[in-house]
Amino acid sequence: MAAILPYLEQQGDPAETPAQEANWTVPADLSQATATEEEGFAGVHAPGIGRARAGEEIFATYALDEAGLRVAALNAEVLNQSHAELLQTAWLRHLVTEQLMGNSFTVQLRNARGDKPRQVFLVLDKEIAPLAAEGENVVPWNPPATSKARSFNLLSWTSKMGSPSFSLPSGPAQSGGSCPGAVAGQSIVPVGALHSGSKLVERVIGRPVRLQQAICQYCYAHGGQYGTGQVQFSQVLRYIWTKMALADGSFVPTMLHAIEQTDWHLEAGAKVDKMTYLRERHPGLYFRIHDSGDFFSEEYIRAWKAIADARPDILFWAPTRVWATAHGIKWVNDINTPRPDGTPSNLVIRPSAFHINEDAPKNLGDGWAQGTVVFDKELVADGAAADQFQWDCQAYAVPDFTASCRNALAPDGKKGCRACWRYGADAVINYTKH
Repeated sequence: MAAILPYLEQQGDPAETPAQEANWTVPADLSQATATEEEGFAGVHAPGIGRARAGEEIFATYALDEAGLRVAALNAEVLNQSHAELLQTAWLRHLVTEQLMGNSFTVQLRNARGDKPRQVFLVLDKEIAPLAAEGENVVPWNPPATSKARSFNLLSWTSKMGSPSFSLPSGPAQSGGSCPGAVAGQSIVPVGALHSGSKLVERVIGRPVRLQQAICQYCYAHGGQYGTGQVQFSQVLRYIWTKMALADGSFVPTMLHAIEQTDWHLEAGAKVDKMTYLRERHPGLYFRIHDSGDFFSEEYIRAWKAIADARPDILFWAPTRVWATAHGIKWVNDINTPRPDGTPSNLVIRPSAFHINEDAPKNLGDGWAQGTVVFDKELVADGAAADQFQWDCQAYAVPDFTASCRNALAPDGKKGCRACWRYGADAVINYTKH
């Protein structure tokens, strides 16, 4: 049994004194004012989660620039909505963590009911109790599907990918997330961290951070199904387990066992929940590392390399912004060079662009594949994105089938696309903003 330990308090979000707390207010409109780039940074000044100093200039606005970007088209409503969604997920994680404190869990085959014997579960020793406040039982605004929830799968099945995956909390450490490269990209991060994080990003991309253009500000893994209590409970518990398992050496063998027990649903007409997939067209097996979350330490990224080396028959793909940290570029290059025979690693690590409608980092070293970008064609001048990527993901352009890589058109015009895994060294992939 492993005891669940507090961890949010170790995430680097400095606490304010009562006197400082009294000076913070939440602005009614995140676009009411503009900031300058005098310090090489433009973004929300938020000294604590969800708080901004009253009267302080907040957002920068930009006209059409040399890259053909119409950033001003990201209007106030969109910005406010993204801020609210980030804030809700951060506080939901806080509530989830409070509910988990004092519990213990077991890593085991079968769930708490003894079902699904081939799968690995994290099983709590007792049911999740309702929150209590001032002597009254209260339910968080986004609770798990049932208060009797005790079992959480170690691996996920990602419907868009049509493949198994591993999921951790998204966002920076300041909101309980596992994405250190997102520090400069979300409006709920304390201002000191925003400034220091932005300098690391600028070091690589050569231009200031534009928070209202940052992809992390509109992170899909902070909303929709990812924003539900059920998913947040599973992600927070996985994150706690991951850190404990790295410390005691059990992460790699446990993950390998979970992967080996996975049903990959390779056959034609495979049905997973309500999703129906075509036969896996390409030979081999495909695994997505982090449909949510990111590499958060050198030890963690080395663990995934050990897993990939142990299963050369599987292509592992991980998009990442760990390049936006002090040592992330080196971590990848140290562990992920081509094999001795010159063939590429089966661990495909793609650097994700930091801004909407901007290139991904290039020439990071031999450990890195080509990058991924998010181009919103409504926000670019005609032809501006023509040379920025080689393949435009078609996963959501599937009229008659489940929207997924398995059912989408590939670059060769045939159904069944694994371009993100297979064309790592050759093609920059675009994901239209969604």
